[in-house]
Amino acid sequence: MRKFLTSMRAASIAALFFFLHILFLFPTASSAAVASGGTGKRIAVTQINAVRFGANDQRERLVIELGQIPEYTISQDLEGRRYILELKGVSRRKGKMPSVKGKLVRKVSFRKTAASHIITIDLKEAAAQEIITLRNPARLVVDFYPLSEKDKTVMVAAGIRRSDYVKRTLAGAVRGYILTVDPELYRLDPVLAGNVVPGRTTVSAMAREYGAVAAINGGYFDWDGTILGMLRIGGKLAGTGYQRRTAVGFRSDGTGVIGPVEYTGRVTIHSAMVPVYGVNTPRENNSLVIYNSYHGKKTATDKNGREFTVVDNRVTDIRQNDSPIPENGYVISVSGKCRDAYSLVRKGDAVTFYESVSTGSAATGTGRADWGQQIIDWKNIPDILGAGPQLVAGGKAAVTKEEEQFPADIAKGRAPRTAIGIREDGSWLLVVVDGRQANSIGMTLEELAELMVKYGAKSAVNLDGGGSSEMVVKGSIINSPSDGSERPVGSGIVVTPR
Repeated sequence: MRKFLTSMRAASIAALFFFLHILFLFPTASSAAVASGGTGKRIAVTQINAVRFGANDQRERLVIELGQIPEYTISQDLEGRRYILELKGVSRRKGKMPSVKGKLVRKVSFRKTAASHIITIDLKEAAAQEIITLRNPARLVVDFYPLSEKDKTVMVAAGIRRSDYVKRTLAGAVRGYILTVDPELYRLDPVLAGNVVPGRTTVSAMAREYGAVAAINGGYFDWDGTILGMLRIGGKLAGTGYQRRTAVGFRSDGTGVIGPVEYTGRVTIHSAMVPVYGVNTPRENNSLVIYNSYHGKKTATDKNGREFTVVDNRVTDIRQNDSPIPENGYVISVSGKCRDAYSLVRKGDAVTFYESVSTGSAATGTGRADWGQQIIDWKNIPDILGAGPQLVAGGKAAVTKEEEQFPADIAKGRAPRTAIGIREDGSWLLVVVDGRQANSIGMTLEELAELMVKYGAKSAVNLDGGGSSEMVVKGSIINSPSDGSERPVGSGIVVTPR
């Protein structure tokens, strides 16, 4: 009997917990919940308390006052002449229909469904839309703008002009920030995060470190900060690409050049000649990698290889891995078949290290036949930052994303973007476009190319984008990084007075 009562008591407690669990999962109708507009939070069913309409010379505004912000969607129809705003979980509407007297907005109508309120806004002509959420008091603010393109230009300092660009399209608003820099008054330099590979830091930190008037993010990088692409600083390579892609070169006299760049290298010891896989990059199996002082104090390699320290073209030390890197030399790190090729190497042996940074072979395939036909003497350009694809050539939009074999996450769709260009008069263009945000949807590469042409680019190249896109001017972050905060990046470009 005791066992029976004990089991009954346990069953009753279990049932009580199950009931409470169900109660919390499925509340009664008076406390039913819906998701808040894109936040993932759950809030009580609400109602429309009032609707107001207003207009000025810049925009026309519909303000919807609510008990709480519900989940909502907004879509367009009739080629941008109608917008449909659905408020999910809204129980009812109070108040009268607002008086609509606008140059854009023609009529506002409401329709109740079983689970939502649908507000239809009919326009007299196609217009861009932007929606703003206010929490206290709870309001949805829907703004309508004429389709437009404009900028506001100010002088940051002598020789630096800043243009804030806004374009309103049916797809949404786009915001960009353009700096035009006089090369006679300022020099542009690619910089390495922390001056070491791998490493990452923010664009604002780079600007502070170099006392820069302005700075933008640079080329591509892996998440540990390994440089993905060409990067040469002061004549020394910090990173190399694995294929021919577009780069920007900074000459000693302040002028620049943009075009294809390709790295080749080889090491010969005794009669064994082995191609270089890369510089300051992780060593793969059956490969040869060069580590120089930009990689820090040691190679940080595993035990599956062999390493030769070279100073003055002679092997000065031989180790298995994690070799110290001399400031006045480099380390050859080999694995697999490459290691076997150098099995007879000893201290004191002579080393011939050949490397070349050049335009490379002309483009082939189905893409633009003229890509990379111009021969650039990269050998005598001390500072090079590679990224890609090319955006502008000869003053015209010429995007080479297929020729440079860029993946879809870079080549397709709208995104935050960063670019650098050179104008006919030799001045520089630094451009950052915000994206993945309500007030800026970003740009495609083709749209970015057209923007560069609009501001006078004779040539231009795309840099790293997405959450990396950032511009700093006089210590302030000018744009709105899509991560919501600064993303540490592998490299940047700084603008400093001459």
